[in-house]
Amino acid sequence: MEKSKVLVVGGTGYLGRRIVKASLAQGHETYVMLRPEIGLDIDKLQMLLSFKAQGARLLEASLDDHRSLVAAVKQVDVVVSAMSGVHFRSHNLQLQLKLVDAIKEAGNVKRFLPSEFGMDPARMGHALEPGRVTFDEKMEIRNAIEEANIGHTYISANCFAAYFVPNLCQMRTLLPPKERVNVYGDGNVKAIFMDEDDIATYTIKTIDDPRALNKTVYLRPLENILSQNELIAKWEKLSGKALEKIPIPSAEFLASMEGTDLANQVGVGHYHHIFYEGCLTNFAIGDDGEEEGSLLYPKRPRRDPRWLRRPLQAQPQGGARSGAHATSSGHDEAEVLPELLPRRRWGIAGCNSGDDGMSAVRLGMKRKSVTVAGDDGKDKKIKKKRSAESRRNLAGIWRSEVGGAARCLWWHVVATGGKEGSAGVDAAERGKRGSENDGKQIVELI
Repeated sequence: MEKSKVLVVGGTGYLGRRIVKASLAQGHETYVMLRPEIGLDIDKLQMLLSFKAQGARLLEASLDDHRSLVAAVKQVDVVVSAMSGVHFRSHNLQLQLKLVDAIKEAGNVKRFLPSEFGMDPARMGHALEPGRVTFDEKMEIRNAIEEANIGHTYISANCFAAYFVPNLCQMRTLLPPKERVNVYGDGNVKAIFMDEDDIATYTIKTIDDPRALNKTVYLRPLENILSQNELIAKWEKLSGKALEKIPIPSAEFLASMEGTDLANQVGVGHYHHIFYEGCLTNFAIGDDGEEEGSLLYPKRPRRDPRWLRRPLQAQPQGGARSGAHATSSGHDEAEVLPELLPRRRWGIAGCNSGDDGMSAVRLGMKRKSVTVAGDDGKDKKIKKKRSAESRRNLAGIWRSEVGGAARCLWWHVVATGGKEGSAGVDAAERGKRGSENDGKQIVELI
């Protein structure tokens, strides 16, 4: 089947740039909307030029010029909007109504993916003010799409990992805490953390998939479902340093928004829904209009994936074994993994960057040793290293080879619990020559 032509609106934004790259990587003829105001931003102009060099086409259009919008969407089969919807730019969401009008008039667009990518607004009718406006506006756009009979897919990607994981879900910082960490409630509520590159990959995979047409696709890879306590435990294991846990009761947390600015009030409300109510995982997937992304696009068949559709908050009696995450089916993840999980994991462990260091660590997770070429040209075997220092060094090399600072360190932590495979050790050994102290520097950062 011929792949659809894709127009990305908001292609220079935080998620939009990743969607453009994912579309190009998956072989779609990719267009990026060039809005007049971008001409004043040198960084975005340079990004657009880099997209063009990679094969993307730039389409000049303005959300304030209906004719230009119609002309732009007439050239493609699918429109993906990645316009920012954070509270201080929530009006951007309503600008998408102009896109809906243009798509309706053009009549040729097979599918529209509006800017959502977070919590499912259809399940947030109870959301707290003032953050509720974001969900209300997203529902307004959904209603307009459906009233116009436009084919659509809604992507619910939960928490962007880079904003929640390195900081252990702390507000007002993206860095790991040094001495103490705020724990929301008992810290056991499950949330879902998605790597932004993986969100983009899943998004593009849906656009030609009839199974995702006129449906909400939830991204719930097993490896990405963690409680705050589990994140903290993994960080402590990697850093070798215990943090003081400060439990924050629900009422106290909500009271913290009083007298603060709008941004903080919105953030407190959203955090409360995620980490106290469990709004990302306290429902089952399975209605006619819903699908789960990692089931639609698995790396290999899974024997019994049905439990992934269930609510994920329930815990088995007695808890999980050390080093294993409890699943809602009552099994330890350690028991489920060999049967249900793909060999090359998606989600946090996936990253799909193509980087040698990242791929080596990911592929070496279950191997005891690996054969590599030595400096003398002869093959040699390197065995696993399990010391805390080797894990720290690997994390440092990870940062230096992949980029992304503390964020990329966490992909390793969450995916493997700090246990590198031997291929990853090889990547670390190679990287040490140019960055011998990176591991120590990252650990000292906390």
